[in-house]
This record gives sequence, structure tokens and C-alpha cells, in this order.
Amino acid sequence: MRVVPPTASRALACLLLWLGGCARPIPSSTVTSERSTSAAAPDPVTPADPPPERRCDLPLPSVAPGLVIALAKHVVPQVGPDPHPYVERGQLTDETGVCDAGDGACARTTTAELTRCYLGLREKIGRGFEIVPNASVSPHYGGRFITLTWRGGRCEFGDSPGSKLTGPDTRRFEAAYDGALKVLLAAAKGDGGARP
Repeated sequence: MRVVPPTASRALACLLLWLGGCARPIPSSTVTSERSTSAAAPDPVTPADPPPERRCDLPLPSVAPGLVIALAKHVVPQVGPDPHPYVERGQLTDETGVCDAGDGACARTTTAELTRCYLGLREKIGRGFEIVPNASVSPHYGGRFITLTWRGGRCEFGDSPGSKLTGPDTRRFEAAYDGALKVLLAAAKGDGGARP
């Protein structure tokens, strides 16, 4: 079992909601963005290469003081007017958390809502996710990453071509990511009471 981090260091594009098969942008005040314009060389955010391995202690702690939940989605378009890869990023915390300026804009919610979101993530993450060894996956698969940072700890989880999760673990990871994204979007709109 491996736990993997995102490989990109730039905040890019708008953060999209991929729940229920639809995409909706969140307010621009919630993310920072830039987009690659180089057509000659591949963008370094392309998730085709496996990210470096990073381990953390699992299960996650029951309490995570100063918690920040960072979400990143690597998008590698196959066609369209702008075929350049980009990354959608955002962070969620409460009044005690300190967001990382390089991980996208920071949305704040109530401590109670952040705790509910974290406990939902903790339950879905469990003991981690199993990686399919030598998986043959299109680089257009993209990648999604969850990074949890708190005082005294950090854990990163991802699903990408370089570290493809098994079928059941993919579904569990998607449920964790989508639940956290729903709370992040609600906090970005100022509705900190949404449930994952």
C-alpha cells in the first residue's frame, strides 16, 4: 500500500464540482489560477509520471488540531480549444488552520463542519488505499489528490495514472474526495453548514 502526494506546485484553472455528473465552477475568490500556454514542451503538471511515495501513520488521528484539507485535481484534456494540462486546487479549514499559499485559495468553515468533514474523510480513508502495480492507464485519466495537514502531521492520498487505485478503493477515494469537495464549495459560497 502506498500513499501518494500531488506532483504539481502551481495553482491552476478554476476548481470544478464533479458531483452528479455535472461541472460547476466555484467562485474565483476561492482558487488561484494560471494555465500553461506552452505547446512545444509537455507541462510539468502532467500526472503521467508517478509522484514520489509519502507515508503517514494510519488510521488518521481522531483529533487533528489546526486541520487544513487541500484538494487537487489534475486535468489532462484530450481535445478542445485549450488542450494544455492544468490543476484545480482549493483548501478548507476553520479559524485555527493556516492554509498554504501554494495550494490554492483558502475557504473557511465552522470548526463543527470541518470536524464532520474530517471524520467523514477519516472513515472513508480507513487504513489507506491499494495501488494497482504496473497499471496501464491513459495519461488522460488525470489525477485527484487529498492532502490533510494538521499540527504535528500530514497525510496525502491520490489516484492518478502513476498510482492507480484498485476498483473498490477508487470508489472509496472518490466518495472521500467528493464529500470534502462539497463542503469546500459550500464554505466558498459562505454556506458552511453543508454536509458531505
